[in-house]
Formats: sequence, structure tokens, C-alpha cells
Amino acid sequence: MYTSKPSTAEIRICRMARTAKINCSEKTFKNFKNILKVYSTTKVDLKVIHYDIPKEEINKIAPELYAAMIADEVIPLDTVGELIEDLFSRGDVSKRIESTLEDIRNFQKEGKFYYPILKGLYFEDPPRSDKEIQITLKLSRSHYFRKKKNAIFLFGVIFWNSIRLEWENSDAIMQNIDEATGRDRSSFFDS
Repeated sequence: MYTSKPSTAEIRICRMARTAKINCSEKTFKNFKNILKVYSTTKVDLKVIHYDIPKEEINKIAPELYAAMIADEVIPLDTVGELIEDLFSRGDVSKRIESTLEDIRNFQKEGKFYYPILKGLYFEDPPRSDKEIQITLKLSRSHYFRKKKNAIFLFGVIFWNSIRLEWENSDAIMQNIDEATGRDRSSFFDS
């Protein structure tokens, strides 16, 4: 996923991805970016919904989301929209998003950059521009876009892992999906 030598934070993010059974790849990054992009343009007023997504609903949507995430191609935007709409229809995702953002805010020393990037681009109304956030954070253009990529990837990993951990029999079901699609799981279990 990284074209230059990865930083300590990037190495840790990729280890977290492996633990969550997802690839640290450009395709996975693009999927996460598309999910955030579609979410930010289609979000509803989440303050009216006060219940979390029930576990049985997670058990229904997680396999579909996982299968889409591990496909050979980037998830098409219309499919991303359908997945997000399905997730919204099953309960409140705002608590899970807030928890994910809080974990990002506290992520090593990089959280102080990742959090405002994500918050400004995807969770404020109206969203802020890359240039505005870059200036606020006093980062060069190249550093800003590297941190933006890391922030998006980290958001996806933490958000997915929160779903995976509540999904009953997730490892067995994911293994069945992997076997059915011919996905090599050996890289997830390296030390």
C-alpha cells in the first residue's frame, strides 16, 4: 500500500488490518475511502436514532460486507451506497462511528492529525477542504496526503474490527467465504 518506507504508524495500521483479517492494500484503502465518501454525502440525521445495531443485524450484514471487501475489484459506488443504506436501516451507526473516531484520536502521536482530517472531510457539515485542513494542521502537501491516507485506512480497520468482534462465528464464516472465493489466508497468521 505504501510506495516509500512505511512509518511506525503505517506498520502498526497494517498489523491491525491483518488482525482484523483484511489486506493492507491499495484496493482496501480505496474501498474504505469510497465508504467514507458515500457516507458523508448520504448521511442522515443520526441524532434521532438512539439504539445501536442489534447483534442479529450485524450477523446478517457482516458476511456481505466482508465478501465485498475481499473481492478482487474495488467495491462499486452503487454497492457501497446499498451497504451503507442497509447498515443505517439496521440501527444507529453514530455510536460506532464516534467510538471509532475516539480510538483514532488516541492513536499514537498521529491521532492528533488523523482525527481532524477525518472529522473535517467526512463528519462535519459542510465538509472542509483538504487545503483548509492541511493549513490548519501546518503540514506540507505530501505529509498531509500521506496522513490522510493513513487516517482513512485506520478508520476502516477500526470500524470493521468493531463489527467483526460482535459478529457471531465471524472467523468460521470468514474462513468459509475465503475458501469459497479462493482467498489465501496464510498472510493473516504470520507472526
